[in-house]
Amino acid sequence: MTSSGTDIALETRYGSVAIQRWGNPKGPRVLALHGWLDNLASFHPLAPELSACDLVLVDLFGHGHTARRADPGAYHVVDAVAFVHEVLTVLGWSRATLLGHSLGGAVSMIFSGTFPEMVERLVAIESPGPLVTLEADMPERMARSISQLARIHTKRLPLHPDVESAVTARARAGDLPLEAARLIVARGLRQLDGGYTWRTDPKLMLDSPQRLTEGQVLAFLGRISAPVLHIAADRGLRLPDVDVATRLAAIRRLERRTLGGGHHVHMESPGPVGQMIREFFEATAAAQS
Repeated sequence: MTSSGTDIALETRYGSVAIQRWGNPKGPRVLALHGWLDNLASFHPLAPELSACDLVLVDLFGHGHTARRADPGAYHVVDAVAFVHEVLTVLGWSRATLLGHSLGGAVSMIFSGTFPEMVERLVAIESPGPLVTLEADMPERMARSISQLARIHTKRLPLHPDVESAVTARARAGDLPLEAARLIVARGLRQLDGGYTWRTDPKLMLDSPQRLTEGQVLAFLGRISAPVLHIAADRGLRLPDVDVATRLAAIRRLERRTLGGGHHVHMESPGPVGQMIREFFEATAAAQS
């Protein structure tokens, strides 16, 4: 059992994927997926709470130290599902627990509905699922996305004169405590002449050319066979035009928990969140025995 993570570069068909392995290599397998524009360091406060697990933290493609998309396409939740499948395959994990925050939770939900036989349990933190679009809005969305991609070479990421100014900007943008922002920023910056900028692929900030419809999301959620723990914060994320209650009702084996905090509640309160997850793991293990 380790007290900190081990950095590993996985060679995949997506290029080099940066992961960290924490905990007990003989424990339950848990793959952790972070939120949009974050990186695996967002799980650093929570990781010690799951020391009994074989915990793998992943920089999603285009984030952190993982390679960007090699083709000119934008990012889509479907691409992320295929990315997670590749990571599990390279790890040699035919079945695992998924732990996702925000975007990582949405990807975990869709993955669990796509490959239910590969998911033992699912923990979704501050994630009501993926963003959706109306069918009638798809032509305009696709046109806007393609136009943005055509101009991507003109897009420049902001340049910060020092690390602390980047920390302040990230904390303000994500309503994050400074210490939490500092963890994400430390892994998410690269140095240039004259200052620091983000490692993030600029294409992550463009409109996706396609989103699922609400009916499609419900179909994926209805196929999840694993037990699901959904953790929400009372000051957390709210998606417009999404009926979260209807979505969660589509999940057959669901446990809902709420606690005080903001969107990055797993960083603000890792102890209580960790206890909820451990209790969920123990209860589901007992039910299977």
